[in-house]
Amino acid sequence: MDFIKEKLGIELQFGKYSFMVYNVCAKMTIFSNLGHIDAGVEIVPVKEFADEMSSGVSYFEQFVWDLEHRGVSNIDIPVFVLAITAGKPSPPRTSRDSADRVAETDDGEPYSLPLFPS
Repeated sequence: MDFIKEKLGIELQFGKYSFMVYNVCAKMTIFSNLGHIDAGVEIVPVKEFADEMSSGVSYFEQFVWDLEHRGVSNIDIPVFVLAITAGKPSPPRTSRDSADRVAETDDGEPYSLPLFPS
């Protein structure tokens, strides 16, 4: 776990894809079972940003697809997956717009993904 504050675990992942899945689907559960965290945040690059890095870097869009197809498990804890980019800052959005659009697919469709139950 990169950081823990007030029972919130934070992982910043710019490594290989398998580590991103491990962080959320195993490591955060282990830290929760040990009583260190109640929830987590996984920070990962979007594909466009990951393409600028070395090969095999995990990225948000792939993780979304995997989690949607994985389904929910009874050992999951609440995790917020935050996508970041190296691009120029976007113009401010309304709070509703920000909450409803985490990322967009190649065809401009927004993702709307409840990751894990709270």
